[in-house]
Amino acid sequence: MVFPLMNAENGPVFLKDEGPMFAWPSADLPDEMQFRIQIAFGEPDVVKGKAVVPTLENMVRIVLEIIEDFEAKGLL
Repeated sequence: MVFPLMNAENGPVFLKDEGPMFAWPSADLPDEMQFRIQIAFGEPDVVKGKAVVPTLENMVRIVLEIIEDFEAKGLL
C-alpha cells in the first residue's frame, strides 16, 4: 500500500510500506509538531492518489443520484 504525503513544492509524495516518513535534523524541529496524514488510494490509476474518505463520499452521492433517477423513471 502507498500513502500520499503533500509536499508544497511538488504536490503529493507517496510513502512506501515501512519506509521513513520524516527525516530532519532534530535541532531544527519545533518542540511540538502536528502532522496531517490522509490515507489515499494506491491503485487503480483512476483513483490513485485521491483521499479515501472524500472519494467514497462522492461515489455514494453518485450512486444515490443514479438510484433516484431510476426510481423517478419507474425503472425500479
